[in-house]
Amino acid sequence: MAGVRAVDEFPRYAKIQRKINKVSDELAVQSSIRLTSSLKVKYGVTASLYFIIGLIILILMWRHGHEPVFEVSPNRLYPIDWLVTTKYGEKVGISMTFWLVISSTVAKTIFRSFA
Repeated sequence: MAGVRAVDEFPRYAKIQRKINKVSDELAVQSSIRLTSSLKVKYGVTASLYFIIGLIILILMWRHGHEPVFEVSPNRLYPIDWLVTTKYGEKVGISMTFWLVISSTVAKTIFRSFA
């Protein structure tokens, strides 16, 4: 070790360091490309699922919006009956819109408690 001079080894060290920097830069670029493509796939799948859920909700509202989800007596929910219930001919029941709002709120609350 005493016979090796740092000045003599510097060109070899610099050459190796340039190679390491080049490989490190290529790795960073490839990692960025992979991350970008995985995010595109993730957002595409998420957007597709939201679209499908929205479409299902629209179909449910269109086909079953005129029917109560379940029937209640008119005075059962007195303070908020005007908001919650809808009159369907002779029947009074919980509307599909209100049912979807309540069920999605409950589902989000349950999901947050486990997440």
